[in-house]
Amino acid sequence: NADNLSLLLKKYDSKFKESNFNKKNYSSILDSKIQPIIKYISDNIDYYIEYVMLKIDSNNYETENSLVKIYNDENIKEKLKFRLLKKQETLISDLSKMTEESISPNFIEQSKITTNWNNILTYFKYSSNEIDEILVEYLNRESNYKELSKSVFNADEKYDKELIEAFSLSIIKCNELEYDSYINLLKSIPSTNNEWETLDFEMLDSDKVEFLIENEFISLSTNNYDTLKE
Repeated sequence: NADNLSLLLKKYDSKFKESNFNKKNYSSILDSKIQPIIKYISDNIDYYIEYVMLKIDSNNYETENSLVKIYNDENIKEKLKFRLLKKQETLISDLSKMTEESISPNFIEQSKITTNWNNILTYFKYSSNEIDEILVEYLNRESNYKELSKSVFNADEKYDKELIEAFSLSIIKCNELEYDSYINLLKSIPSTNNEWETLDFEMLDSDKVEFLIENEFISLSTNNYDTLKE
């Protein structure tokens, strides 16, 4: 239990701090580098999470690396991961550190990620290139869409041009986004992806279509002109 672990660490870890033990228990144990204790916990990880990590009320500030280690461990019960996720105040700054199997909608739904385009694009990529209901809800929160609107997402070594274009189109065609969220998020679409020649926008609200035209997201091609007339 936590008391026994505390006694062991006090005895063998010269840098032991009670405050760290209570706020980031698993991280402090890993930092101690006391291999017998680390191995024992690793061999009994489910028990440790349920009866130590989750039992210490103040244990809400594990380091990101420690949490990623747990979230990526396929041997840990999913229900324990979820309980731990809900308890933690620490946000995941880079969702791409997670294995594909570990990227869960819970990170978005529980707002346990740092609000940045890298995390949104990673989630989109592993959600079959779809903006699902959970992501729509996340993007409709004012604090989130305003933060995201401060930067442009671009293709790089992590996200290729095809993914960026697919995501840009998904944002443009997403009528479930509230108007304020919609126009703010469109600020982040790379200029190279503007002026779509052919765009299926029949399902968009008229104010969104008007915004797209005024801001030159839609080129007045024959196809787009015919759709507008209809």
